[in-house]
Amino acid sequence: MTESLGEHNVRERLTAFADGELTATEILEVLDYLSEHCEALEWMKDEYRLRVEVDRAVRAQTPAVPIELRQRIEKLAADLVPARMLIERGSGVSRWRVLSPALAALIAGVLLGVFVLARPRVREFHQPDLVPVLFTASMTRTHVDCSRFAERIHSSEIPKELSNVSAAIKADLQRDQAFPDLSSLGYRYVGAGPCAKPVENTVHLLYAADREDLRDTLSVFVQAYSGQFSLERGKVYTLSTSVSPHPMLGWRTDRAVYFLIGDEGVVTRKASDLILHR
Repeated sequence: MTESLGEHNVRERLTAFADGELTATEILEVLDYLSEHCEALEWMKDEYRLRVEVDRAVRAQTPAVPIELRQRIEKLAADLVPARMLIERGSGVSRWRVLSPALAALIAGVLLGVFVLARPRVREFHQPDLVPVLFTASMTRTHVDCSRFAERIHSSEIPKELSNVSAAIKADLQRDQAFPDLSSLGYRYVGAGPCAKPVENTVHLLYAADREDLRDTLSVFVQAYSGQFSLERGKVYTLSTSVSPHPMLGWRTDRAVYFLIGDEGVVTRKASDLILHR
């Protein structure tokens, strides 16, 4: 990232900070911002609470981190932030700056989160042309149209004729319900519906914002996998263009193909993280 931190990109920058994707200069910019904006610090705390919940779900199916490795990482974190101090460089002059306890704790959490709590990420690829344009356009249009009349056109159950898709979703998610749980993001499951041509044999799972500060929706389209798309297992693909108002991600398992569409890029990515337990 090269753009300066400002109100127009602060949410994106804070998310990148939490993901450990910033340079040293950008980290200092974020720390300055957090020290002056308590509400942003609260937002970061909520972000980490969500990550803790996701990590909890992953840990239930992942072997524990060896105690020796944890001790080495904790020592590394302590060496990187000695006595809760950071060095700041500006105008050719270096000076030490004392961090508040809350901000220092947050930094330590970032370091431990990156090295200890992180799991192998599903690799992401930007390939809008991997799925036919007619197919992605139809799903996007369905997402937009169904969002307007969510409660009226969706039932809570997947149609019986698509029971194979329902079984695939349950097996992939390892849960009794044939839909991902996105409630921790503030989205409630509205229901499911079948799709017409050219996306026939596809289940549309619709989610609506369940908080007063959210107004958008999320859609998950699922097909039973039979080799119909050249999606490699273990990869997440960005199937929308950079200027699309409705970002779309796609991936597959051995059983099903998933397409996730949202109204905002950060939320869509968080939803994919939650579904995939990355």
